[in-house]
Amino acid sequence: GLNQEAEWAVGLLSRAVEKAIIRRNLEALKYLLALPDAETEIDWQNPQWHYRTCLHRAASEGYPAAVTALLEKTADPLTKGILNQRPYNLAASPPTRAAFIRYATEHP
Repeated sequence: GLNQEAEWAVGLLSRAVEKAIIRRNLEALKYLLALPDAETEIDWQNPQWHYRTCLHRAASEGYPAAVTALLEKTADPLTKGILNQRPYNLAASPPTRAAFIRYATEHP
């Protein structure tokens, strides 16, 4: 496993992505997702979010544009949090669920 300092560093980008999602700042989110480490960090399961990922957060916030941006950056829609929930299961609105379905049909 990672030591505490490494674990903290790994979560930094995920925490910034979470803030962009909560503030519904798509421009900041896309900027963060374009950073070199984004692809390896977006599936980090944050212990403070019940081991959920950024995609779980975007889904639970009902933010379809963020869901789409994360999926396009290779976020894993099958990752389960501590309660065995996948991001789609937390989708807070029909448009958010539609973003998952649209992505799945466009990327079989």
